[in-house]
Amino acid sequence: MAGRRLRRFRTSLTANLVAVVLLLGAVLWVAANVAVARAVETLSDQLTRRVMANTEARLEGFVTPITHALRELSLRAESGVFDGLDPAVLDPILTATLDALPQISSAMVGYEEGGEFMLLATDDGWASRILRPEESDGTVLRRAWSHGAEPPPGERVDLDYDPVTRPWHVGARERASRVGTDAPFEDRLFWTTPYRFFTTQEPGITVSVLVPTTSGRRAIVAIDLLLTDISRFTMGLTEGRRAKAFVLRGDPADPVGVAVLGLPADPRFDDPESVERTVLRSAEELGGPVRDFLASRADVASEVYAFTSGGEVWWGAIEPSAVPLSEGVWVGSIVPEVELQRDVPDLRTVVAAVTLLLVLAAALRARRLARIYAAPIAELVHRGERLQRLDFRAPGETETTIREIRQLATTLESARGTLEAFHAEPEDARVARSVRGMLLPGEIASPAGWSIAVWHEAAPDVEGELADVVAAEDGTLALLLADLPGSGVAAAVDGAQLRAAFRAGVGDTTDLARLADTVTRFATRDLGRPTPRAWLGRLDPATGRLTARDLGLAPASAGVAWEGGDAGRADEDARGGVGDGVCDGTRGTERVTILPPGGALVLASDGVVDALDDEQQRFGEAGLARVIGSGAASATETLDALRDALHGYAADTARDRTALCVVRRG
Repeated sequence: MAGRRLRRFRTSLTANLVAVVLLLGAVLWVAANVAVARAVETLSDQLTRRVMANTEARLEGFVTPITHALRELSLRAESGVFDGLDPAVLDPILTATLDALPQISSAMVGYEEGGEFMLLATDDGWASRILRPEESDGTVLRRAWSHGAEPPPGERVDLDYDPVTRPWHVGARERASRVGTDAPFEDRLFWTTPYRFFTTQEPGITVSVLVPTTSGRRAIVAIDLLLTDISRFTMGLTEGRRAKAFVLRGDPADPVGVAVLGLPADPRFDDPESVERTVLRSAEELGGPVRDFLASRADVASEVYAFTSGGEVWWGAIEPSAVPLSEGVWVGSIVPEVELQRDVPDLRTVVAAVTLLLVLAAALRARRLARIYAAPIAELVHRGERLQRLDFRAPGETETTIREIRQLATTLESARGTLEAFHAEPEDARVARSVRGMLLPGEIASPAGWSIAVWHEAAPDVEGELADVVAAEDGTLALLLADLPGSGVAAAVDGAQLRAAFRAGVGDTTDLARLADTVTRFATRDLGRPTPRAWLGRLDPATGRLTARDLGLAPASAGVAWEGGDAGRADEDARGGVGDGVCDGTRGTERVTILPPGGALVLASDGVVDALDDEQQRFGEAGLARVIGSGAASATETLDALRDALHGYAADTARDRTALCVVRRG
């Protein structure tokens, strides 16, 4: 009898424990499902909006330099420089503009009475069309030449073409009539609807403006953008592996009537021909997730929401763009749900596996498992509930000898850390850091016998420091180190515009003073900023001659003997500029020196020289001298050594760190 009772007790205990384990597993599984669903919804909103903000900021960085280039050309037209449509005047100016901004396919200068000069960038050089009313006999002068070659005289060809009837010409005149020629420059800009260009028959958009000239004539200056270039730009704006960004024109509530200006990333558009065939198509003709996204929308102004395409769930959103690319432009982004789940552990599978193990263990060791599993499972349920509420406070230790429960606790902790890190960083800081990264010079084509490198490390708030190196047409190198006030997206976008103005100025003049005036005028007049703090340099690689102009930045420097100093030493009082012989801290000061063979120059911002170690010791110019004395053979190696040397100097408030290095090999 006792044996039967014991067996009944064991059977009852096992059955009850298995039921409890199954119930706990079910609760945990439901909690994991809710937590995953909430986490995916939150991640979808954040990631989708981040892609849209990133797209908008980069699109502004894509378009803004174009409007500034048009402003510079219109100022020249206003002064009467272009009145004669002289190729000797227009060729160097327009080729420099198109070289500096590869998103421009062609530029035109025309006059109200019908004259026109057009320069087109081709695959291997340039092509131009010149039409003067006084020579009008049904022909135009055409020329084509390669990069680096002299423009040929050209030949006259029959062409049924009248610039006065072109959309950009008509639109600019009508815009000027409507707002007046005294209106602000931005109000006088006219953006065409997408159309096919006369010369290439490629789809694109033209921005034009009418300006009165000093000679009494009225000029129309215009710039063409290919829609294929805009699509190549948007196809590169991806976040993760499958997130897509796109640009539309029209009413998103009408997928049939909307036109696609910027295509999303898609294997269907891997070749240029497919891109050209697809741009300007409607979303209905485009197909894929973008079509399904627009077709499923009840209200284009609604929040981020889920839709189904190709048998899988996606999340998407769309909003009007503030970038003046054309009227009725919208920026959108879509993200597949599986992309969002990559960083969220599959808690349901883990919970199901652990529950089965618990049921099996309960049948084998009933009493012991009741004590072992109750507390840790309750703790995991509590963690799952906190994760569901997006409560990121660190939990206590889960004490258990069961390996599977420890694994589940580790998985939940990993999910908590991932979500906390993503949630903590402000969205505008991520966008600002992305824009700032776009401004860094790419591979710098250093002249023979020289190496030049730039390093920038953004602070969490992304301040306004900027460095750039660009080769001028005369073979010299223009150097820029600037510090705009403020932080975040505003400082990053202003830096993009200042960099574009600097590069345009380098193409216009070799005079450092005029370049300084261009940068200062752009910052104060167009950006509405105070007089910028910057340092400009012009280096002649053939002679080593370095001319520097101080615009109030006062960077620290080390490594060069200026005007009789000791080579290789750091100038302890060099906070006023580039060594003792280049700048003295007075705004507008211009000095000249020769960088000798084997010489090295390092310019650093205050985030480098004022960095403190744990003992509050300043890195200083002496630290720069130690880096240069380490024997690095190139500018890149020198900046790598500088970064290594700064690892122990992080005790002060985080600031942007920027350094510009020039090395002349022996």
